[in-house]
Amino acid sequence: MSGTPCFRGTRLPVQQLFEWLADGVPLDEFDRDFKLDPRAAAAVLQIGSAAVKAAAAQTPPAPTSPDDCFHEGGGEVRDCMNIA
Repeated sequence: MSGTPCFRGTRLPVQQLFEWLADGVPLDEFDRDFKLDPRAAAAVLQIGSAAVKAAAAQTPPAPTSPDDCFHEGGGEVRDCMNIA
């Protein structure tokens, strides 16, 4: 698990918390199943939230036309689902 962020004192990857939550598992059930201090999972969620907010603040503006969805020569495709 080299380089994989884990909960302190465990080999439990932090990513597993997000996967379980995405699957609809309640936070308290995750804590119980892995015998985690609830403050550990709450701290991970706070850090994740701060990271998402910081990334969103640096995100380029949403595309306004289909031409904005693609870069010259292929490459990155941007979200174009909300273009009228």
